[in-house]
Amino acid sequence: MKFKDMPYERVNLDEFKTLAEAMKLRLSHADSAETAASAFEEFEAASVRAATEFELAFIRNSLDTTDEYYAAEQLFCDGVRPLFSEIVQDFTKALLESRFRAELESKWGSVMFLNAEIGLKAF
Repeated sequence: MKFKDMPYERVNLDEFKTLAEAMKLRLSHADSAETAASAFEEFEAASVRAATEFELAFIRNSLDTTDEYYAAEQLFCDGVRPLFSEIVQDFTKALLESRFRAELESKWGSVMFLNAEIGLKAF
């Protein structure tokens, strides 16, 4: 798919927060490493979709700063991105505290968890 054909959809922060809270609960109450991994993977997919929308708005606004629609979208994104980051950090804490952390680290590697710890400290 060419960049110009990529559809843009404004991030619905309320929907993202609801999904994040549900996945955090699923992760925290998981009865197996597979359930915990599934919760993380669903959260991660939603996070990537949202981040892609933020980037699309940014790039399209940068390409044509006279486009009023993307100028407004960029302002919106600038306003909600800190809230988005806060939601991500809250989920990350739950991931790091998971009782299945050892199993998840063996599945995805310890670097992901080290980066998550560093990200929390930086936030």
